[in-house]
Formats: sequence, C-alpha cells, structure tokens
Amino acid sequence: MDVFASAYPDACSSIGAASRAGNSQVLHELLMKGLDYTIKDNRGWYPMHEAAFGGHIECVKILLETAMSDCESTREILDCVFPPAFDGETPLSIASSEGHVEVVKHLMSLYKESELGIDKMGYPLHESCKNGHNKCIEILVDEFPMHVNMKDSRSGDYPIHVIVEKENIQATKFLIQNGADVNVQDSDDLKTPLHVAVSIENEEIVKLLINEVKDVNATDITDCTPLYLAAQNGNENIVRLLLNKGADPLKCMYIDHMGLKSFPLTVAAEKGHFPVVKLLAKITPKDCCISAVILSAFNRHNDCLLYLFRKGYSTFHSDIKIAGESVWDILLGHNNGFESFSSTVKILIENDTLFSDLARREEHLYFKYFILPMRFNDVNIVVLNEFLNAGLLELRFNCETFPNLSYSISGHKVLQDRLILNSRYPHYLRNLSKISLCLRYFPFLSISHNSSLPLVVANVDDLLHGILVQNVPSLVDLTRWVIRCYIIKVKGLICSKHITCLNLPRKLEDFLLQC
Repeated sequence: MDVFASAYPDACSSIGAASRAGNSQVLHELLMKGLDYTIKDNRGWYPMHEAAFGGHIECVKILLETAMSDCESTREILDCVFPPAFDGETPLSIASSEGHVEVVKHLMSLYKESELGIDKMGYPLHESCKNGHNKCIEILVDEFPMHVNMKDSRSGDYPIHVIVEKENIQATKFLIQNGADVNVQDSDDLKTPLHVAVSIENEEIVKLLINEVKDVNATDITDCTPLYLAAQNGNENIVRLLLNKGADPLKCMYIDHMGLKSFPLTVAAEKGHFPVVKLLAKITPKDCCISAVILSAFNRHNDCLLYLFRKGYSTFHSDIKIAGESVWDILLGHNNGFESFSSTVKILIENDTLFSDLARREEHLYFKYFILPMRFNDVNIVVLNEFLNAGLLELRFNCETFPNLSYSISGHKVLQDRLILNSRYPHYLRNLSKISLCLRYFPFLSISHNSSLPLVVANVDDLLHGILVQNVPSLVDLTRWVIRCYIIKVKGLICSKHITCLNLPRKLEDFLLQC
C-alpha cells in the first residue's frame, strides 16, 4: 500500500479526527485546550485538509479563525500552517475536487490574497474539471480567470483538455466563453482539445471546438491529425464535420508498425470502416495511398478492398518490400490460418496483383519434388487453390523455375519413405494434401499403383503408397496448359477478365480458369 495514498487511523491527531468527522464542537473544545492543529498524518494532511475533504464548513471556519489569530499574514498560514500535502494537495484543491462549493468559496480569498502560484494552490480548477463539479468551476474561474489557460505541471494538461475528456459539454462551453485557448497542446502527446474530443467520439464537443480552432489540421506527437483519429475510430459524422472545415486527408503521414505511410484512408481501410473508406476514397489521390490496398488485404476487409479497386486505386507490385519482406510474404504469413483469405487472394488476383516473386522461390524440402515453392508450405489448401487457378505452376514453368521431372521421379521413393515414417503428424498430412492438389493441376506427372496405370486424381493415400510417373498428357490437358502458359507470359497471371476477352463458350472459360 502507498503510505501517501490512504490515511492510517493511528496516524491522525485528535484534532484531525474531529475535523475528519465534522464535529465542530469537539474541534472547538480541543483547540481551546491548546492542542496542536498543525500535526500532519502519513499523507501530509493537516486537520484543515480533513475538514475540506469532508466539506465540513464549520470546522474549516474554526481552523481558519484560529490560524489567523496565531499568524501575522495569510502567506504564513498557507506556508506554515496549511501547506500542501506530500502529493501537492491543498485544502482548496481537495474541496474543489470533492465539489464542496461553500468550502471553496471560503478558502478562495485566502489563496488569492496570498498571491500563490497555481501549483502552490494544488490546481483547484483542474481538480474540479476532473470530477465535473460545474459550480466550483464557475466560481474558480470568476475568482482566478488566469487559471483557465494554465497547465498542470503534473499531467501536462490544461483545464480545457480535462473537461473535454470528461465529456462535460456545459463546462466546455463555459471555459470557451471565458477565454480558454482551444488551440493549446498538452505536454505529453501534443494533443489539442479537438484531438481529445475526436478520440472519445463526442460529436457535440467536436462541433463546439471546430468553430474555434485556428488549425483543424494540427498534429500531435505522432503526426496524427483529428481527421486521422476520426477515421481510425470509424466515426463517419465526425469525419464529415472535419472535412467540411477543411481537414486535409493527406496531412497525416504517420509511419505505422509495417513501415507504411498511413493516411486517414489507410487507417480506415485497416480497421474495416467501410463508410469512412467510401467517404475518403473520393478525395484521396489514388497515386499516394497504396497502403490502403495493402492493409485492407492484410486484415481481409474485402468490401474495402473491392471498393478501392473500383475507384481506381492501384494494387501493389509483386516485388515491393515492407520492412525487408515482400507484401505477399506478409499477407500470407499473417493469414495462413484463415480459409476466408482465399476470397481476398481472389480479389487481388482479379485486379492484376502479380505474384511472380513468390513463384520464383526455391522449393521447400518436402515440396522439392512436387513443384511448389517454399512460401506455400504455410498456406492452407483453399488459398493455394486460388494461386493454382491463377497460374502458379504455369508461371514457374515460364520462369524456368520448374523442377526436373526425372529428378522428381527418382527422388520420390526416398521422400515417400520419410513421409510414411512421419505421417502420424498432422503437418505432414497437410503437406501431402497440398502435393495431391498440385498434381491435379500439372499434366506431366501422376501417381500410379503401377507404372502403366496412372490415377486420374491423387489423394493422400496414393501419395504414400503409389508410384510417381511421368505421363503423356491428353491433347485436351496439353492444349489447356499451353493456352494458360501463353496467357501467363502476356499478362503475368490468369484471371477471369483475361479469359472472358477471348469470347469463348462459358464451359470453355470455366475449363481454362480452373485448370
């Protein structure tokens, strides 16, 4: 327990106990007996602190009268008789914090006459703002108007920051009317009151402040504007208010954890706030916000991703790097456990997102004989299927990264023995399922129980016990393979629009699209 946070019963004097209880008669009798009223407890609280905390106005008056008769000046009273407690609390700040109006009124003149700084007074206005005591706020501002724009050195906040954070609309209006500077920034984060109002999504307070601020595009310590925060929260109404007042959708260029430049549109897409994405996409230049596309895909916000593509935003390049990794590696690594990511992959591919960098990778040990590059070891079957439909194998063939078929066949038996030994482990079975899927797309290899009878479709059991053979593909399969290889060579991948433009019958289109 913090020795300065809670009162110890045995650390309180008799006069302190009487003041805490509000027993003015006992307090008067103890003082008449000459007991010391300047004994503090473990927190540094004097009897006057106790009386102020409880709002015991009669006890406050008795203690103050006694002190005035014993001291030569009000400054001596405040410096020696009722000084701040260990954490800076004064009787006035305590009464302000608790909302004891009569005690505040009685003590204000004492502090004003002594001309103490606000820190020596314990920041009474800030304390009233923290706890929403509007009447105390009003009388303190009337008595100490200069406190309206004074910073609390403990927290770095101004009264306007505190009252906005508490969503006290009435007091916010009062402070603004009495000269509160709505453009001030706190010491820690450099946030303006408008930043605070937007963060807590209080539309009424945003309306109050937005008409008073000089710069709606002011940035905090992380370069975030109020518009960025509103987009992050997905608050469409506040975003509209800020845009109508001239908020710049490109002003904020906060560099996020992925090393991307992040604009209001970016963070709205990252969070999946579709209405805000629609609003900002209309006014954000399309050549500077590739991060919105990437983060929509990263978090599988397919509605946002589709909308951005429909509005003309470009996709990312296959070889682009973020923090040293390719975008595809980041996307696949983050989403390897989500089958729903296959829909995201399909949207990316349909909008010409190439993946040639992935196709050129070297094979993983367990895929080396079966065509797939290392990256796809961690990809689930549904996602892998989208890449195969888009021409992963044909792309590797065109890039001359295809494995040697005879080498694959000769090495199959060794690999097969290893897989049989370890087939009780689920991750090996996942690998076998992927190999099985891949062989269904590739016309030159198949699994057979004897070399003369290749199987039409390989399954996991076939892979464990069958023989890998090179076969002569049918004319239909070979024709499809050649056409797909040609499309890959021209377009870089295969998607529906590349097939549709050939004006083929629907069944043929499906045949070419799905291998």
